Amino acid sequence: MCRILLVDDEHLERKALEIIIKNGLSQATVVGQAESGDEAVRLCAELKPDIIFMDIKIPGINGIQASKIIKEKYPQTIIFILTAYDEFDFAHKAVKIGIDDYILKPAKPEEIVSIIKKYEHKVKHRENILDTQKLMNSILSRRYNDAKINLKALLDSLEASSVENEDESLKKAARIADKMLEISGTMGLKKMKADKYDAAKKFSQIYEFKKARSELEEILKAIFEEIVDNKLYERNDEINAVVNYVEKNYQNRISLEEVADYVNLNPQYLSRLVKKELGIGFTHYVTNLKIEKAKELLSDTDLPILNISLELSYNEPNYFCKVFKKIVGMTPMEYRASRSA
Repeated sequence: MCRILLVDDEHLERKALEIIIKNGLSQATVVGQAESGDEAVRLCAELKPDIIFMDIKIPGINGIQASKIIKEKYPQTIIFILTAYDEFDFAHKAVKIGIDDYILKPAKPEEIVSIIKKYEHKVKHRENILDTQKLMNSILSRRYNDAKINLKALLDSLEASSVENEDESLKKAARIADKMLEISGTMGLKKMKADKYDAAKKFSQIYEFKKARSELEEILKAIFEEIVDNKLYERNDEINAVVNYVEKNYQNRISLEEVADYVNLNPQYLSRLVKKELGIGFTHYVTNLKIEKAKELLSDTDLPILNISLELSYNEPNYFCKVFKKIVGMTPMEYRASRSA
């Protein structure tokens, strides 16, 4: 989703732009509006927009000055100057100093839509860079759940792009694999070292994105298997150790005592630690995680309810359905039907 900030001291001008964007682009949304240059700089820091439509003549610092400040702090932000005909030379010079493009006022709706579409690839590239950074940071921080969420967001974006250009998405997937292996090396992990896993060779033999997706998921799983199995955590990082252990073993019957033994803590102390750090008791935390996994299986697979129940260590399907309904508010069958509707 492309996030857009509108900067103009005329309310009607901003409203017209918002309507054009809303009606003309399903993958774009206006996240904020500013009336002055100072407000534009503040909102850019707060909202992190992908694109800014910036009028030149606004109160306080003008549009060009505001754009310079924003570009210095957030060079990836795309800025379009809105300018009247008699300011054309000024706007043309602005493009040369780093502002991405300009639009003559009054702009037609098709011109607004066209210029956003023209820069869509830059927005997607920016999003991929940010998502990749989030993934690497979560691996370095040894946060398994965060890493899985960040990898999924990155892969979803690349998979959407693969419809138009699968070769490019496969190349990006290979680069992500390289970065994951590089991070693994800096952490001192041995299982996913480059001399044991040749990413370039592996991905050169993959010709569809779904296989590349599975491969990246396996790399992440292997990284955290080594972290969990060998207890490779920083000092005083008990809560990440707990979360990662539960994430890896959620399919089994996990007890508080088992996890306490894994992290070498007293069970009573561990219980208080989980409550303090996660805001929920240990048993409820494990149960909620199992139900989240059940929701994924109900949405993404055709597995029978019985199989899902057994896979999550609920030997009594009726009890599983009871727990599921208590947390989700509907039965597993009703949930599956709602997701396919």
